Amino acid sequence: REIARRARPVLGDVQEIIDLAASSKHGLYGTLRLGVPSTLGPYLLPYIVPELHTRYPDLKLYVKEGKPKDLQEQLQAGDFDLLVLPVPITSKEIAVELLFREPLLVTVARDHPLAKKKSLTRADLAGESVLTIEQGHHLHEYVRTICEDIGATLLRDYEGTSLDTVRIMAGMGVGIAFLPSLYVRSEIGSRQEVVVVDVSGLTVHRQIALAWRKSSVNAAQFAGIAELMRDISAKKLPEVTVIR
Repeated sequence: REIARRARPVLGDVQEIIDLAASSKHGLYGTLRLGVPSTLGPYLLPYIVPELHTRYPDLKLYVKEGKPKDLQEQLQAGDFDLLVLPVPITSKEIAVELLFREPLLVTVARDHPLAKKKSLTRADLAGESVLTIEQGHHLHEYVRTICEDIGATLLRDYEGTSLDTVRIMAGMGVGIAFLPSLYVRSEIGSRQEVVVVDVSGLTVHRQIALAWRKSSVNAAQFAGIAELMRDISAKKLPEVTVIR
């Protein structure tokens, strides 16, 4: 089993070389295995995949979700070719191309006292109970840091297993939530139980990156995909700030 595990990156690199030979004639070609966290993939990929397919019609994309730490380990083991995920990415064996900054938006129950204010300040959030997704997601660490900064309380006993569960608990008044703007665009626009409130003097975001093994023979092509993703994001996702 250990031998098979160590062989995985080698076998993966052999397949990359085969696909690279085809790519030199036909553009990007073959199957790319893409890992993405559940807090990002469903809300970003619907905008990216159609244009990626149009640009590279001979490219197939196999997508699997996971937690960021697990995804990075699986990338290094050869189980994935690419990752799209929030930073930080700490391994020196992984190449990182920053794509964009995505705001985290304050979401509260419609009948929450904060929902009645036109604009909030940092002081309004001090002492509030804050919901977040379970540990293992970078978003958990982002929100924990925010709570420490503004003097809010992170509800560790009520961590959600998904962004949907966080939203549902926020809608029931269990606490307030900092939710990614792409999720808000996708899932909250038509919801009645929660509202997004503006906070002056507090801008928080997460940075999203494309990552691959530095040893990959497709590094130049992957950098091209990163640039395409930036172009698509700039065109279709006004919530985010593209990083070039």
